[in-house]
Amino acid sequence: NYEKGITVSHFHSFDQPPRLDRQRHHIVFEKGEVALEGWIPNILELYGLVDEQVERKLLEIFPGITIQSKQAIDERTIPVKGRGKTYPVNTMVRMRYEATENKESLYQSAIIRLLRDQIQFINNQSHKRLVTEDNGKQALQAALSASRLAERTISDPENAT
Repeated sequence: NYEKGITVSHFHSFDQPPRLDRQRHHIVFEKGEVALEGWIPNILELYGLVDEQVERKLLEIFPGITIQSKQAIDERTIPVKGRGKTYPVNTMVRMRYEATENKESLYQSAIIRLLRDQIQFINNQSHKRLVTEDNGKQALQAALSASRLAERTISDPENAT
């Protein structure tokens, strides 16, 4: 569990033959869900409830995103309610974005952006970095916890919680 009650679950392994290797991250939100494919994500699928402003913003953020389906919400059901909240949405959309760059280029761009961000921090200590030492520490703690759980599971599958 993370801040504000956000729950995250992630599993990563190299158990399958390379030809079966795939990565899909599925993120569920109150008004929809997003699926990302690839270790370096190169495909995004979005399904959710939006208003005109959110739809415009998505089209701006992802030039070339394809609207696969779009359905107006019945006026009698607006505003939409869920989890004790009311949302002023009027459209249900399904969108898909596929990066035009190959994975190697995407990975290279990500590394360059990361290095530029770190260099900017070196030159200006007030720069808010995208990735900090604390992020690395948290990732290491999560990896160590996962390793300990895996060891317990192997040695005692019945009591590996």
